[in-house]
Amino acid sequence: MSPKDGQIDFSKYSTEQLQDLRHTIDGRSHPQNLRNLLTELSKREAAGPESVTFRDLHEFAVRFTPGDGIVGWVQGVLSRSTLYGSGVIRFEGADLALVGWQRNWMGVALETELRASMADVSQVEMDEVSVSFDARFQSGRRRRIRCLLDDATARQVIFDKLPATRVSALSESAAEWREFNRELNRMTPHAFVTGSLILLNLAVFVALLFAGSGFWTASLELLTQWGANTTQLTTAGQSWRLISALFLHGGFVHLLLNMWTLWGIGRLAERLYGNALFAVIYAGAGIVASLSSIAWHPFVLSVGASGAIFGVLGACLAFFLRSRTHIPRSIVWRHGIATALFIGFNLISGFMSQGIDNAAHVGGLVSGFVLGFLLARPLQDDERIALKPLRVATAVGFVALAVGSGFWQMHVMATNRPASTQYWATHMWFLEGQTKALQKQAELQVAAASGTISSSGFAARFEPEVFVFWRDAYERLKAEPEAQDLAVKDFAAYVMEFARRRHEWASAMLNAAKTETRASMSDAMYYLRSADQAAARLNRLELRAVSDPSHALSQSRFVRALRNLPARFTWKCVSDDVGSIKGKITDGLAARHAAGCDAQRAFETEDFASLEAMLHPEEGELVSFDDGSSRVEGAMAGLDTLLEPASAPGPTLSLLAKWRRQFPLSDGPDLIEAVLFRSWAWQARGHGYAKEVSPQAWAEYAQRIEMADAALSDAADKSRRSPAYYPLAISLGVDQSKNRKDLQRLVDNSLEDFPDYYPPHRAMVRALLPKWGGSYVKIDDYVEHVQSKVPVARQREMYARLYSTLAALSEEDVDLFIETIAKWPKVKEGYQDMLDRYPDSDWLRNLYAGMACRARDAETYDALLSELGDRVLPEAWTGKYSIEVCNERVKSGPEVTQVESGV
Repeated sequence: MSPKDGQIDFSKYSTEQLQDLRHTIDGRSHPQNLRNLLTELSKREAAGPESVTFRDLHEFAVRFTPGDGIVGWVQGVLSRSTLYGSGVIRFEGADLALVGWQRNWMGVALETELRASMADVSQVEMDEVSVSFDARFQSGRRRRIRCLLDDATARQVIFDKLPATRVSALSESAAEWREFNRELNRMTPHAFVTGSLILLNLAVFVALLFAGSGFWTASLELLTQWGANTTQLTTAGQSWRLISALFLHGGFVHLLLNMWTLWGIGRLAERLYGNALFAVIYAGAGIVASLSSIAWHPFVLSVGASGAIFGVLGACLAFFLRSRTHIPRSIVWRHGIATALFIGFNLISGFMSQGIDNAAHVGGLVSGFVLGFLLARPLQDDERIALKPLRVATAVGFVALAVGSGFWQMHVMATNRPASTQYWATHMWFLEGQTKALQKQAELQVAAASGTISSSGFAARFEPEVFVFWRDAYERLKAEPEAQDLAVKDFAAYVMEFARRRHEWASAMLNAAKTETRASMSDAMYYLRSADQAAARLNRLELRAVSDPSHALSQSRFVRALRNLPARFTWKCVSDDVGSIKGKITDGLAARHAAGCDAQRAFETEDFASLEAMLHPEEGELVSFDDGSSRVEGAMAGLDTLLEPASAPGPTLSLLAKWRRQFPLSDGPDLIEAVLFRSWAWQARGHGYAKEVSPQAWAEYAQRIEMADAALSDAADKSRRSPAYYPLAISLGVDQSKNRKDLQRLVDNSLEDFPDYYPPHRAMVRALLPKWGGSYVKIDDYVEHVQSKVPVARQREMYARLYSTLAALSEEDVDLFIETIAKWPKVKEGYQDMLDRYPDSDWLRNLYAGMACRARDAETYDALLSELGDRVLPEAWTGKYSIEVCNERVKSGPEVTQVESGV
């Protein structure tokens, strides 16, 4: 038996309707409804035929909205009424006419007549104040019409005159809907809290516009000043931001979407719970949502009403699912399922998109659902009793527990703030003064470049507006006592060094402006580069600090394991290679590619123990593959490919912070950080010619390269060293235009520490290419130098490896054995030594055959191809020296004769 059985008032239906309805009610599930219907029919039969005063009338005065004029028009827009104000409904045989008011595109009120065939009228319903129906008018569009009448008899006559196609009106679900809406309007006639919230949000947005914020994208600085929810400020005693953030939005579209959702669901929720309880749910869910945002990820600036709105959605869902509210199944199906689908869609979209604070959404949804579940009451008068004290106490306890947990998490994060955050909290004077000094510096530089200010005028302004700040800041920092916290103390030392170098630059710049000598300008440029280096190292520390939310819930072990679970089954390697790579998985490029994919997977799934094993092989295990190459080389290449497209370092730095905590003595995280910043630097510079790079791009490149160098310096200080350090240090040295003797020293050190690791030599050969300022003579000198450092048994092998590297790095139009100093007999001997040492490597045989092709040594070439058979590896052959080209090349002429070259 349904809990709603017996609650339908049949006195409001016509006799014709009751006769039809009599055959649709199920007497087993709704016996009381059926008894009440039969009783009403019996009463009407005893009273005799109905007498209707207006039975013969064909025109009736009605209203389409309660108000007239502008008020009526607004009411019509909000209720989606086609007409507004007072009007007429007229029956003209087979046609129906409606006369009312509309406004044209200019806003002018016009009296309008709409006509429809009676055959196109359906879904007729009647309630205590109106008659409603669907009609298709001349335009072809179907509209819902609602005619308001105070006279019950007139309502009944109009109702009876309309077509009897009233399936929805006569069905039990339609009756339940009318009863549901009637109870909503009776218990909570006006949803003024929802409207007030929307107006308040709109007012705050307009006020922000007047304060200088953007329309489409709000100013982050203004949002922060006006109360955005940000960990650094909220945890520093400004708890009011938990509420103020609910009324701030990131732009007009953000505001529009939130207010549209609030208008749609807020009015329903407010009528379900009542004005006061709705306000409590909205505020409670909003506060919990703000706390959830901070607890989940502390470095997100959070604004918007969406957390509180999700709380309202959760409360609606709880009301429809709560059995004690006695909501009919048809209403639960329509509202409850739609609400659940809406919630699911938005949560999934939030998880798949960046910039959406899903933590606030989930926190608001859960708190709203719990509060709604505890505070839900039936709509009917006889059952809508006062809330029981136990339920109120439970709701208050839940809010107190949620808020208390949030504040406890805030306290944990406040006491474990990064060193940079702690330092700047007491040195806002430095940040504000620096900002002003840099602005003045930029203004003076623009004026000097445009010629609108003389050198003396520049010096007269530069000294009080720029120099004085850096001088005073440096003196003030020197006078400060040392911080007790070691991390803060170290960060303070970086700031001190930065201020010292800025002071030196400002002094040199002031002297250059006053003396106007070439030497003084050279000094100023030197100190500027020095200050920029210090700034880059300071910025690196701050980036690392804000990317390490170690105490956030999002970084808990359970959440990380859950987040990484799909990647373990759906991981796809990021690779520069197209298609599958042919060859044994233990040989050459195929082996290194597989190692790179393993490293990528381990990094993305936070399997740092596996990464440590890859980058730090045990003694005797450095040579991993059949061709003598190393798993370390493949792992670093794979990680380099993975990080190359990264547009922002934050996510990667966050992973590196976890790696450091797990392996504090390892240089692995610092090496990958150097790779990250180097890749980020080349993104700023681009890979075109130097003359095509803008000054701004050069500045960003220099700063990021300096960050990479700082990371590499940290790696050099770690006790657990990886052979990957040396090729990275050489490549970074080339980027910084370091002296080649310093680069040579790195190679010598690598030969001492890791004599079987080849990538440092590849990096050095690249640095000596003519396009980077080197020459083939310098490359040959380098080859001889390396040969002198390795055992005699490996000298010929090293010769062959180094010149094969030169062949791979040189342009394809360089004929190796004609234009360089490479000697084919020595290369040939080196490859024979390599195959004696690594006899299972088809990769080396393919490379050997390619070098024989370059030398036009047909005998060696044919012998190698015969030995390879179907094991030719396309990746070992370059475009100009592909297997097809080489087959023709070795037939076109005799073996090359070495030409002495002084290139």
